[in-house]
Amino acid sequence: MCNLSETIEERGIHKGIQEESLRSIHAVMKNAHLSSKEAIDLLEIPESDWLKYLELLQQSQ
Repeated sequence: MCNLSETIEERGIHKGIQEESLRSIHAVMKNAHLSSKEAIDLLEIPESDWLKYLELLQQSQ
């Protein structure tokens, strides 16, 4: 049971980080008038995560 609750907690933390990153990307795009790729680069999001965030950005529009 502990492993299940830990897994659920980790997923929640991961989702929260992802949502906060998306909000940050949107804010940088809006306020600095940058493209999504420029905003992601400015925020120093690892290149290995770029595709995931670009897809999430497309879904949110």
